[in-house]
Amino acid sequence: QYLRLVGRNAWVVNLDPANELGVENYETIWNVTKNVVHLRKVMEDLKLGPNGGLLYCMEYLNAHAHEWIPELRKAISEFSDDSKQPYLLFDLPGQSEVYTHGTAVSELLKKLVKHLGLRLCVVQLVDATSCRSPPAFLSSTLLGLASMIRLELPTINVLSKTDLLLQNETQGLPFGIDY
Repeated sequence: QYLRLVGRNAWVVNLDPANELGVENYETIWNVTKNVVHLRKVMEDLKLGPNGGLLYCMEYLNAHAHEWIPELRKAISEFSDDSKQPYLLFDLPGQSEVYTHGTAVSELLKKLVKHLGLRLCVVQLVDATSCRSPPAFLSSTLLGLASMIRLELPTINVLSKTDLLLQNETQGLPFGIDY
């Protein structure tokens, strides 16, 4: 919404099969949970846990990309105007296993680039509250690096929820966040 308020033609594409609540909080032009696969249904039907179900969903999305990418293309064209192409924000799962234990997401992103002519950049949100100690911060940094290498895309790492660090100064980071 903010990007549209400042004059950008920006829209969200939900590619997170577990995202049920977020979709109610923002407008999407295409939603994987409504159009292709939904994590809760996969877990019930296949008797999988959350991580196994999510890995299955991403593999399914990748294997059936030829079926849903034309739908996405149509949705994008409905929100494009002649003067400028829209900025697309792809909401992907936050679970690290999706990026570190398989190739479905990287293959899926390559298909989006090929079939939709996109130029992609990854914005990885790192929960600042999980970086309260140097080892935890280093772990988050290495996980971000591993994801960047697996996805083979330019990556911007962003500390999120920094406001929660400031609420309790004694629980803040033991080092500055300016590096």
